[in-house]
Amino acid sequence: RITALAIVEVLRTVSGHLPFIRAEALTGPWAHDNISQLSILKDFIVGKCNLLVATKIAEDGVEVPPCSCIIRYDIFDSSISYAHTCALANGPECHLVFMLDPNSDAGRRTVRHLAKMPEDLKHWTQLAATRETGAYPPANMLQTADYYHSDSEEDVNFRSEYIKDPTMSGKIYADDAVNVVYRYFSSLPSASRPTITSRAIFRFTSSSPSVHVCTIIFPSGSPFSTVEGPPSASTIAAKRAACFKACKQLHALGLLPYQLFPRPKEVARRLRPVAVFIDEEVEQTKGDILPTLPPAPLPPSHVPSGEDGTNIPTVVPEATSKAQLASGTRCYKRKAPEFWKNILEVKHNTYYPTIITVDRNSNPSKPYRPILFITRNPLPVIEEIKLHFAATHSLTYLRPGHPLQFDDQKLSLLHRYTLRAMRAIMNKPLNCAMEEMPYFLAPLDFAWDIETGKAQSRWPYPDVSDYIPWDLVIYAAEQHLVPLRTESLESLEEDIKDAVVQDWWTEFTKRYDCMRLRRDLNPLTPLDDLAKAKIPANLVE
Repeated sequence: RITALAIVEVLRTVSGHLPFIRAEALTGPWAHDNISQLSILKDFIVGKCNLLVATKIAEDGVEVPPCSCIIRYDIFDSSISYAHTCALANGPECHLVFMLDPNSDAGRRTVRHLAKMPEDLKHWTQLAATRETGAYPPANMLQTADYYHSDSEEDVNFRSEYIKDPTMSGKIYADDAVNVVYRYFSSLPSASRPTITSRAIFRFTSSSPSVHVCTIIFPSGSPFSTVEGPPSASTIAAKRAACFKACKQLHALGLLPYQLFPRPKEVARRLRPVAVFIDEEVEQTKGDILPTLPPAPLPPSHVPSGEDGTNIPTVVPEATSKAQLASGTRCYKRKAPEFWKNILEVKHNTYYPTIITVDRNSNPSKPYRPILFITRNPLPVIEEIKLHFAATHSLTYLRPGHPLQFDDQKLSLLHRYTLRAMRAIMNKPLNCAMEEMPYFLAPLDFAWDIETGKAQSRWPYPDVSDYIPWDLVIYAAEQHLVPLRTESLESLEEDIKDAVVQDWWTEFTKRYDCMRLRRDLNPLTPLDDLAKAKIPANLVE
């Protein structure tokens, strides 16, 4: 916004030398009752103003008439942004100019991508630019996650409703929703996307000149066939409102991955490529440098002091926690996860299970049972993990399940069961309030098909609500030790199935995995390795 206003002021200053230029600045946020914005747009339509310097609001925010010349600043890899720009052009008579930094490799790469655009993407760009109803994009659509946001958009976004991604802390506002819906359609599998890209995405209905409703048409195999937005004052506002509603519904089902969210500015700044060069004349390093580790906290004996002997206060980075200060560790920001910090902010009764399945390769006779890893927001897509054993390895699959809802009683059982399981795994007296639990654990019944948890995830996700053995959850939550039944070999063999045993009644001690029951042994029978070492059967002798 500041740049747009400055350009207009400079042009007005030299208006004596350029009398044919009549410039105005159009900045956001756009409001249909803003008299100043409406007046500027009307002056441009009637020709009173012939040069409009606008922020991103002119791309898809207002109904600007076709222009004879368009100059783009701050271009980025975005087929959608290019289509919106072409929509402002007055056909083949328009000139499209890109202003690039001569030292910017990213700008030259973007122009190269536009010049070598594939035919199917070029066809879609023409359809999206000329049709209000849009078209289904191809899979090779270009769209970066580092969206350009002007400061005028940040002002309105500060007060607007948004959808927050827990993985990267990205936010989707109504202004970003149309791009996100296009990217979602582009990311669908080829079987789900229509083979004919000319099919319309948006359908508009108008009950009056100032009341418009947009309906989004989803392809077959989607969780819903259509999404109808609320009434709006214009078709552009109706499209944004419908897309924002669709984004909220997709996010509630766990179908909106973090790759579709605009990357936050602070994250994009941290991940910006290093572009450093040294100016030999002034001996000064210039360019964008990635952040380094914050300084390690000084011990009390090394706190700097001034000339009068008083301690100089040191500024501690916000990312440095009390635990890090106590241990002297430093956190590298690019490695700090955002998911667990954001997940505690979520307050709703919908939970997203992740089915963790271990392949049978390590021990086909005794496979590991799958478990549920339940969080308040869906986990990001995690590829297969290799678990290495003594002689081989097994693949561990993490697949999303259908969202679940629990009442207070079942949530309390999951809380107690998770604490019991983690205390056994960590062998430590852990405790955590239910409101602060980042995740819950739950077992799956033997009737659950393990192959389902290994298949590629696609909608609809498998429903695991009927496969949680609540009787076993109650059994494990109420007691941490159960004595083995030694009355008979049959009862003992039944107890050690899928069991871990220990030889002390205390909670925290060594534990052993039961392999099988040997009916041919007794306490005086030597083991194979002991027999080879010629150790007598009676250890007392």
